[in-house]
Amino acid sequence: MVRREGGLGRRGVRVELEPGVREADGGEPVIELGRDHGAGQAEGAGQAEGIGEAEGAGEGEGGSGRRAGEEQEARLALLERSRRRLEGPGAGARPGRWDWPEVAGRLAELSQWRGGPALTLALRLVRDAQRRGEPVAWVGTRQSSFYPPDAAELGVDLEALAVVRPPREEDLALAAEWLARSGAFGLVVVDLGARAAVPMALQSRLVAQAQRHDTGVLCLTEKDVSSSSLSSLVSLRAHAQLRRRGPDAFECVLEVCKDKRRSRPWRLVEVAHGVAGLR
Repeated sequence: MVRREGGLGRRGVRVELEPGVREADGGEPVIELGRDHGAGQAEGAGQAEGIGEAEGAGEGEGGSGRRAGEEQEARLALLERSRRRLEGPGAGARPGRWDWPEVAGRLAELSQWRGGPALTLALRLVRDAQRRGEPVAWVGTRQSSFYPPDAAELGVDLEALAVVRPPREEDLALAAEWLARSGAFGLVVVDLGARAAVPMALQSRLVAQAQRHDTGVLCLTEKDVSSSSLSSLVSLRAHAQLRRRGPDAFECVLEVCKDKRRSRPWRLVEVAHGVAGLR
């Protein structure tokens, strides 16, 4: 099995070539005709002379080397994830912050109720991820409150933001899973709205892909702070509230109700200014 890394920002899409496919010097996949996977071993076993056996043993050693490299890569990825958990907020290494490292590798939920600032806080998270070189995807229906001029006003790079509009609301979480499975995005935001219902099996796949690719999956929902989260698989549940501070200034209050990396809830207050004409 040959793997090739392709580039997209700081992330690449891993392509697994089928058995019997190799890469040429230019990086393009080339199919070797007339040879199956392990053909050298079969030829070595079928020949009585030592030359065929030597060829089969050589190919066997090459396959063992590739498998050893893949196992080493998997072990290094596991050690890196373990290091992040040990040095993360759960160990008291850093206080609660609303940034990309806080949601990376997790299934998070950000809720609001009747005009809360969840969209503003989500866009600030998108801006932070982009500044760290992480590609971001935004998934929502055409009826969602996502407004590109406001996103650009908050510092979001619209040219680097992938916006996905599934035709049905039932396909929102499924589209997010496909994006997370690609491994090409550091953050995937899913605007579920008031009808936030994601099957448990799909949530399990979202969690698995988030942990595998160190991708943050943020679900935006519309519910009261006393309502429960999407499920027990949600690692971070936060609720956004809005308070007026001045004629055109507001306080965006982030109340973290559940955080599996910490033993107690935490909150964060950020000041935002309304758009022109807002009263």
